[in-house]
Amino acid sequence: MAGKIFINYRRDDSISTAGRLHDRLAQTFGRNNLFMDVDHIPAGVDFVEYLHGQVAACRVFLAVIGPNWLDAKDDSGRRRFDNPDDFVTIEIAAALARNIRVIPVLVDGARTPKADKLPDSVKPLVRRNAVEVRNAHFGRDAEALANKVREALQGARPGTGRWPFLASAAAWLMVPGRWRTVAGTATALLLVGWIGLYQVGVPLWVPWAEQPDPARADKTKAAADAEAQRKAAEAEQQRLAAIKEEEQRQAKAADLEAKLKAAEAEQQRLREEAQRQAKAAADAEAKRRAAEAEQQRLKEEQQRQAQAAADAEAKRKAAEAEQQRLAAVRAEEERKAKSEAEAAARRKAEEAEQQRAAALRPEQARSDAEKACDARAVDVNAKPLIGMARISFIRKCVAEETARSALLPQSATTAAKAPFEIRINYEAVSPYAHSVKNTRSAYWSSWESAMSTGECETICARSPACNIFSYRKSFQLCYMYSNATLAPNSDFDSGIRK
Repeated sequence: MAGKIFINYRRDDSISTAGRLHDRLAQTFGRNNLFMDVDHIPAGVDFVEYLHGQVAACRVFLAVIGPNWLDAKDDSGRRRFDNPDDFVTIEIAAALARNIRVIPVLVDGARTPKADKLPDSVKPLVRRNAVEVRNAHFGRDAEALANKVREALQGARPGTGRWPFLASAAAWLMVPGRWRTVAGTATALLLVGWIGLYQVGVPLWVPWAEQPDPARADKTKAAADAEAQRKAAEAEQQRLAAIKEEEQRQAKAADLEAKLKAAEAEQQRLREEAQRQAKAAADAEAKRRAAEAEQQRLKEEQQRQAQAAADAEAKRKAAEAEQQRLAAVRAEEERKAKSEAEAAARRKAEEAEQQRAAALRPEQARSDAEKACDARAVDVNAKPLIGMARISFIRKCVAEETARSALLPQSATTAAKAPFEIRINYEAVSPYAHSVKNTRSAYWSSWESAMSTGECETICARSPACNIFSYRKSFQLCYMYSNATLAPNSDFDSGIRK
């Protein structure tokens, strides 16, 4: 305990900084050599006596002073320094009385307080050289404080080591108001003892007593004997009165015992009644819980039945939905079969129309060739030919055009027999909506006017790049694709090359 360091602080003023100082000093001096009331007071001991003992045992006393250290107030609004039981005041006064090295530590921007604002027992604190610890330079200032504490421990000598009981008594008397109490108590005890000895006849010297006179000694002795007899009689009376008072006390004690037994019996009855009521309440609670459990069971049963009914209804609706789906599938199949039959009929009619047009095409082609050749019957100077030269040119031109167009019916017939699978009410959808004329492209597409689905099929069959066609019935347009997908659309009929 020779190197004990006491850290004094106010909780509502500088508890955080005091805790940091405690941790920093513990690194240098060890926790066992530090005391803070927060961590070191054992459970169940007198707080004040323990503090006095710790102050008496310390070598260095650190008074941590923050901005609110001087004007801190208690719960009633009174300044803590004005309270004679203020622990901070008691600890600092005890340390100053023992001449312990007291170092004021100014933290959080605090300044040394004025002496006229401190109690008398703490005023010497302002004459002690203070150390400032700043938050901005805490490490450096704390290291400087540790060095000063080390110097104090090396140079200090405990002033209370030889007479520790006198130091404790002095610290106790330093508390404001206690020395007056002790002085008054000692005076009263001396006076009572003096009067008592005088009353029982012990010869005492008193300032107001006269000098003994031999002539009056016998009278004094006789008076003393008479007084002794009187006191003996009074003592006997007091003894008898005491006996009577004891008997009365015993009677009262017996009455009190009877009353206590009656009270205990009443308390026992009340306890039994309380236990009975508690048991009744427990039984009622058990019945209530059983009723709630039964209600919960019935509710769960109803929910189970409702769930079963809901499941059955769901199954019934699912069966009805399946029946409706099957009916819709059958209707769709019938519709598709009807559409395919109608498409086949239309295709046959279109083929017949194409055959009729093919039969008329040679005559129409010859007429068209004659018109075209007549328009081209000019000489090298772009002048129209006349006479036999014109007739000879037109005959030769018509023969050439007729020979060239002679192959068209055969190719059309061959194309009409191209293997296409017709999809009624389906549209061909290509990733590219615009026309791509390059037949080597993976997404080649084109379009032409057509009078029917069959003519659109014939046009697509002529082109090796056309694998899918889609005929728009409302606009009479034939769309041709090398690669596309089919999507339902009642305005289109489509075909896929097999």
